[in-house]
Amino acid sequence: MAAAIAFGWTTYRDEARRTLANSSPDDFTWIIWALLSSLAILGIVQLLHTHAEVSLPYDNLAFTLGIASLTLVALISWCLAVMPGQFWWNCVGRQPLTLLGATAVGLSVYTINHHYLLFGLLVPLERVTVDASSALLHMVAQNVFVDRGNGVLGVNGFTVRIEEACTGVEGIGLFSVFFAVYLWVFRDELRFPQTLVLIPIGFLALFCLNVLRIITLILLGAWSSSLAVKGFHSVTGWLLFNAVTLSAVVATKQSSVFSKTTPQSRHIRAQNPAAPYLMPLVTILLAAMVTRIFSFKFDALYPLRTAILAAVLWFYRKGLPLRWTLSWSAVLLGCVAFAVWILLAGPAGTPGRDTAVATALNGLSSLRAGLWVTGRVAGAVMLVPIAEELAFRGYLLRKLVAADFENVAFRHFSWLSFLGSSVLFGLLHAEWLAGILAGMLFALAMYRRGSLTDAVVAHGTTNGLLAAYVLITGHWSLWD
Repeated sequence: MAAAIAFGWTTYRDEARRTLANSSPDDFTWIIWALLSSLAILGIVQLLHTHAEVSLPYDNLAFTLGIASLTLVALISWCLAVMPGQFWWNCVGRQPLTLLGATAVGLSVYTINHHYLLFGLLVPLERVTVDASSALLHMVAQNVFVDRGNGVLGVNGFTVRIEEACTGVEGIGLFSVFFAVYLWVFRDELRFPQTLVLIPIGFLALFCLNVLRIITLILLGAWSSSLAVKGFHSVTGWLLFNAVTLSAVVATKQSSVFSKTTPQSRHIRAQNPAAPYLMPLVTILLAAMVTRIFSFKFDALYPLRTAILAAVLWFYRKGLPLRWTLSWSAVLLGCVAFAVWILLAGPAGTPGRDTAVATALNGLSSLRAGLWVTGRVAGAVMLVPIAEELAFRGYLLRKLVAADFENVAFRHFSWLSFLGSSVLFGLLHAEWLAGILAGMLFALAMYRRGSLTDAVVAHGTTNGLLAAYVLITGHWSLWD
């Protein structure tokens, strides 16, 4: 799909504009196609459940034909739900080779991804990772254990096995996708082919940092295996990917080698208007990733995250479009969102997680436990709603309407911005469906009076009721 969009972007854009301009708001044919697609998907699920014993699809011809037919129906009806048939016909007619080329790219990616061992693509990378880690480990530690044949390294009895997934290939793949999309979106502002040199530089940086991650993991594991395996190991890879990727983006913005706009002209620009809307949420995400390294079972450092977020909001306080007036409709919508959340997430939470948090709290002193609960409630009810509403309703919802989002009124409605911001908001949460519906309700609170504060009040009401429910019932996992 990405290849098809890249190859035929101009055609798809022109056809989409023409189709939307000629469409009627009273045409609800797409609903029929969407229902047909959903029914076909349900049929596929039912077949898979009733034929779970079939080990290979071609062992049962009827099963194979049924799955293939329903898959084709689901795909075609989904396409017709998104755009009418004339749109697809015109796109294929104008660029008949686009679909063929995109299919070839997809098959190539699938083959490399699922059969890379046959080509030996990762075996050399795995060996180099083991050798580099072993050499560096000998320089900084004693009692080093090395089994190159099995890719095992260790210090003082703590060992790790380096396999293909430990070579940093996942971070390299993520960097490739993200940076490629970035280069495409900002292609008019960047210099080519100079900017392409950042791709191999990013690969090399990720590989070297991954070797340092492995060394640190081993040294940390010799001191605390739980902290190394359950905290450091699971989080550090994401931090390194973010650091390298964002550094590459900054390099394209700040260097005249890569950017057509000189850095000097950038300095005289006004302050980035998106910063007050996005930095609080970025702070939450970064702080959560860092504290999780040291709090793999129980986030004892959550009050620290609350304090950091409060400092960031205070720093941007003059640029926040918040006017604190109470709206009972916003409170009511917040109550509805709470009911939806409990209904979809389940009122009982996750018993195992509930027990783990309760045990961790009982292990703290009364003062520390009280501070943790206070910080958790304050963050969830007062600060997190502000940060998330600034990002999703204050910025993203309006950004999906116009690039100059500051000139878009908070009461301006469009289906793309309403649904897009709500879906992305939901995906930020583990209970994504409940999050999507809650995001829609918070947007409705904002639309009613054209006030972002109403969305914050609705969000805070939901979180406040959820906090009370958690404290009363002890279902701590609902806070996850």
